[in-house]
Amino acid sequence: MDVPLISFLILFVTIFLIGEISFKYLRLNSEITRRSTHLLSGLVAFMMPYHLTLGQAVALGILFTLVLAFSEVFKLLPSVTRVNRSSLGSILFPLGLVTSGLLFWDSNLTAFKLSVLVLAISDSVAGFVGYKYGKRKLFFVTSEGSLAFLLTTFSIFCFFGFNYGEISISSLVTFVVFSLVLTFAEAATTKGWDNLLLPVIAGFFASLLF
Repeated sequence: MDVPLISFLILFVTIFLIGEISFKYLRLNSEITRRSTHLLSGLVAFMMPYHLTLGQAVALGILFTLVLAFSEVFKLLPSVTRVNRSSLGSILFPLGLVTSGLLFWDSNLTAFKLSVLVLAISDSVAGFVGYKYGKRKLFFVTSEGSLAFLLTTFSIFCFFGFNYGEISISSLVTFVVFSLVLTFAEAATTKGWDNLLLPVIAGFFASLLF
């Protein structure tokens, strides 16, 4: 029995169960449970390289992509599938992580980890802020959510910059530019496709820097 693999599987299942309980019994809005599941799943995925092989991580990602696709079709797991708009986001989230893993895990692990945090944290924070405080429209999202996404993404780049000693005026300017591009990509995509696009772009930018 592969203990780390089983442990991560249990962690992901637990996150989904918490989301379902929160939605059905605590009556939390599906936007909240969806974003919370998104955030927690991404943070767990961030820890995968320390315990799993790429093949194991990809297998888990594909498994949950299939489970979520099945859930979308048959209206299961309402805590993540019940939204007021047409969206493939729940399916594309694990697929985005799998794509980033295939592109960056072996060649530049830092790029993979940064891409996971952008998808997990920046996108979730933008969703929470947009849902709670969003008033002004910007493309397909709110300007308030986009500002939260921009600031969070810039902070993530700075965190990695400090960690790798890559902090200077020029690097900070680069972080701002890359964060703006990612913010535009998040705001301009619809139906959850940002979940596939963001980790690929973020990982590519990180591979240029670290």
